[in-house]
Amino acid sequence: MTKYSHLFFDLDRTLWDFDRNSEECVNELFLNHKLETELGIDFSVFYQSFKEINAISWRDFRKGEQSKEDLRLNRFVQTFFKYGSGDWKKARLLSRQYIEICPMKVNLVKGAKDLLETLKGKVEIHIITNGFSDTQRVKIKSSGLDVYINQIIISDETSFAKPDAGIFKLALNKAGARASDSLMIGDDYRKDIIGAKNAGIHQAHYNPRHITIKGVNPTYTLIDLSELEEILKT
Repeated sequence: MTKYSHLFFDLDRTLWDFDRNSEECVNELFLNHKLETELGIDFSVFYQSFKEINAISWRDFRKGEQSKEDLRLNRFVQTFFKYGSGDWKKARLLSRQYIEICPMKVNLVKGAKDLLETLKGKVEIHIITNGFSDTQRVKIKSSGLDVYINQIIISDETSFAKPDAGIFKLALNKAGARASDSLMIGDDYRKDIIGAKNAGIHQAHYNPRHITIKGVNPTYTLIDLSELEEILKT
């Protein structure tokens, strides 16, 4: 496997199964705090609302319209309020427990561990991820990803965030890599693919849901992570 000597992976939804881990965590909190009785809704309804509110909160945070603390503390408060509960103290307790428990979840994206086992020792493996340092590093450690990773670049620890080309250039420098020898693998078309392209790095779009995206074509498209092995051989 010599086509690329440095592989840069996104973390959430590319290696670490964010959706499954988040749903597991929220379900545990929902059951432990007996929210079905308190709010009068089942878990699927609660979780769908939480996901929507969480996505809006992250959007506002990225735009500078919400602080890190507000993002973390108010997601459950807003979900509670939506269903008529003003128990903000309990909602904030859930917020804190979510931050503590969710990063400890160990579910990886299908095929991620097998791929990393195959690649280990043959190429340099790195992670470039947006997010908060305390949670992202716990995810990497608790799920066992750390044994495969050479360099970890987290937006919270830099002046840049994907898709800014600056974070990719910083990652290249930290890894001692050249853009021409590197490949970025990620699920987010804008942050991972366009960002890497603007930094002169080839890209592999992990797209298991076959989402049609108009715009710049990625260097490669992966439906399954195992397909990366063939790309590296060509």
